[in-house]
Amino acid sequence: VLAVEVLSPSDRQSDVDDMVDEYLECGVAIVWIINPRFRHVTVYRRDRSPVLFAETEQLDAEPELPGFSVPVEVLFR
Repeated sequence: VLAVEVLSPSDRQSDVDDMVDEYLECGVAIVWIINPRFRHVTVYRRDRSPVLFAETEQLDAEPELPGFSVPVEVLFR
């Protein structure tokens, strides 16, 4: 339902895009790409534009994981 990837400094955007596409094509509903350098998370879902969440925002996985949420800042502690 949810795939989470943490970027490393050596990751290339084209590789990240390919990885996200592969997850979504395999049926993963939500993909979170965590960027420690810029301290944000990009959320991908099939048939939707990516959404960027800043460190001050709250992430959730609704409706696939009801009640699951986490402040973005917690991911960088």
